[in-house]
Amino acid sequence: MVGALRQLTEGRVPAGDGHLVGNDSVLTVRLISKTARIAGLGTVLLLVPPAVVGAADVGDAPPPVLQSSYTHVEKPSPLNAAAVRALPQVRARASLPAELNGTITYIDKYNVFVTDSSGTIYVRPEWPAPAPALKIGDRVRLIGHSGPGDFAPIVMPDRVEVLGSGPLPPAMPASLRDVASGRLDAQWVTVHGIVQSVRRSRQGHTIFSLSSEGVAITGRIITPPSAPLPTELVNTHVRLDAVALTNFTGRRQFLATYLIVPTPDHVAIEERPTASEQRHLSLADIGVFSLQPDSGHAIETRATVTWSSGRRLALAAGTAVIFADLDQPQALPPGTVVTARGFASTGTFGPLLQHVSVTPVGTAAVPPPTNVPGTELLSAEHHGELVSVLGRVIERVNGLGERQTLVLQVGNDVVRAQLNDRLPLSSLPPVQSVVRVTGVCRLQGTTSALEPGGISGELLLRSLGDIQIVKQAPFWTTDALLALAFMGLVVVAILGWALALRRRLGRQHGIISEHVEREAVLEATFRELIEHSPDLYDTHELSGRIASLNPAVERITGYSRESLIGQPIQALSGEDEQASVAHHPVDSTFGPQREMAIFTRDGRRRLLEHIQ
Repeated sequence: MVGALRQLTEGRVPAGDGHLVGNDSVLTVRLISKTARIAGLGTVLLLVPPAVVGAADVGDAPPPVLQSSYTHVEKPSPLNAAAVRALPQVRARASLPAELNGTITYIDKYNVFVTDSSGTIYVRPEWPAPAPALKIGDRVRLIGHSGPGDFAPIVMPDRVEVLGSGPLPPAMPASLRDVASGRLDAQWVTVHGIVQSVRRSRQGHTIFSLSSEGVAITGRIITPPSAPLPTELVNTHVRLDAVALTNFTGRRQFLATYLIVPTPDHVAIEERPTASEQRHLSLADIGVFSLQPDSGHAIETRATVTWSSGRRLALAAGTAVIFADLDQPQALPPGTVVTARGFASTGTFGPLLQHVSVTPVGTAAVPPPTNVPGTELLSAEHHGELVSVLGRVIERVNGLGERQTLVLQVGNDVVRAQLNDRLPLSSLPPVQSVVRVTGVCRLQGTTSALEPGGISGELLLRSLGDIQIVKQAPFWTTDALLALAFMGLVVVAILGWALALRRRLGRQHGIISEHVEREAVLEATFRELIEHSPDLYDTHELSGRIASLNPAVERITGYSRESLIGQPIQALSGEDEQASVAHHPVDSTFGPQREMAIFTRDGRRRLLEHIQ
């Protein structure tokens, strides 16, 4: 029995359901063999006699001979879309077999979604060669295996077969809140809501914002680039069928959901706003208490622009103020009277208008700014208001894009004054100047009554004219002192470098002079030795002509030095030496040491030892 168990655990017995039969009554033992686990075949069932088990445990007697039989277990059935999505991440990594018989509800270069009878799942578009030509609406039979995915489990395709083409299957009804939670990732859903905005994407598709019960989601309708922008959808209640996609981090953490509508045919207008829902409100009535239910449709109001920058406006009407976010950037100078249409939203310090479209209707004087003491600037009542405050410049900063920033000390607070004009910093008031700044106050932070937090603020300036210098900065400002200190350090560094260089040059000059003097002494000593040497010394050019001789030449040859200088060295040689010299350069004919025959003036032949 122990040997049989060892064969099972070592994988040498075929994995599957089986039994071992003995002579006594049997004991059922359930084991998982290594082979069975690897093959995914389940468990091995052993029917073991109790006496044998006891004998194996205590080692009393050798086990009897057992007969065994095994039954093959079928592989697990392929998983459908819902079963793969329900896998834990560890199980999804096991490449479990999957089979999808369904319809492609959306496909592009990076995404494929297949809906079968159980649900929808993402299929990674890594097809076996040759890659199939698939499109939305294709009915397919896809064989593959599970994968962990980057957010939720997915299917990795091994083989795909197109069975035909047809309409997309019915989508699963879902609330916008459920879709926004991320739990319906990759699902083919039907949602309802009010379209707040539409705009064109860079690819020519339609980007929309959908809102329902305080939840807003953006999405994309796949439309041809030549198709007109469906502006008729704005401010209508629609039903749309879409695939819910998620944005997530590299750690598989959910960020947001967006929708992809495969064709414009999957968007249907269910309801247009009625006459009672066409809301024309004054700016002061936006966000105030009312018993009337909020339909969620757009609000229309009239106000004067007090500040603008690209996609954001500050509007005022009397004492009421509000910030508005535009769908499309529009240049609106302060004083422009506009009709603004948008959707009310709750901000931290007051209501907001989002997805706003504006129509200029005239001009008016900008309301005068409110003079605010520095200690009261960061109060919620001044959010969005045109104010004037006194402050001291503590820093000038080049901001992002076209912005320049003055950092001001206003009372006990530090406030940023943002200027949209791209100007050199030198055109701004210097540090430590006292200035009066006029701009729209924008607060950031929290105003929770239960857990109050810090509030910071900035002033949105309209032009450089909104800054007036009240008191010039003193000469001995921090910047001036720092500049002076820096210049002093530079001067000291230059003087130190010049002094060190002078010392180094002096040392090098002394060393060079000492070498020159030493070489001059050696040369004079050498010349004196040559001049008084009894041996003949000569120097000659590469051409072989004599350049110099010592006085010994007159004693040895009888010729004067002056008569020999400039003559070929062969003038002192015999005929054989002359022939040798004629055929070889001087510096190679005479070796380091050899004998040389010369003829004296009186015709005598003398042998000299020549050392080169």
